[in-house]
Amino acid sequence: MENADKWKELVSIIKIERERYFKATAKKENETSFYISTLNESLLIAYGVRKHWGIENKVHWILDVAFNEDMSRKRKGNAALNYSNLNRIALNLVKKDNAKVGIKSRSKWLDGATITC
Repeated sequence: MENADKWKELVSIIKIERERYFKATAKKENETSFYISTLNESLLIAYGVRKHWGIENKVHWILDVAFNEDMSRKRKGNAALNYSNLNRIALNLVKKDNAKVGIKSRSKWLDGATITC
């Protein structure tokens, strides 16, 4: 097998099935994800997967609420990826501001702002 030495530490293949329930529409959505790991303890694997998705969901939620990222209709070429990267840069800049207001309110100072490095 090509590049077999890169896989020698692999000890498990994980299948996780999820079900999401949307309160607004009362619909259910099922999803199956597969992972590979060097771990063989199910509790450690579950912890790692939950931690990853917890971080992903937290960041995504902030980007959607503060920057309406889900409403974006950028589809051509690399526009969606570039826009997402700019939003993440803006989010990091906004997080540096320690005001006692939410991210969305703090992001308003970015409207029309010129950022220099």
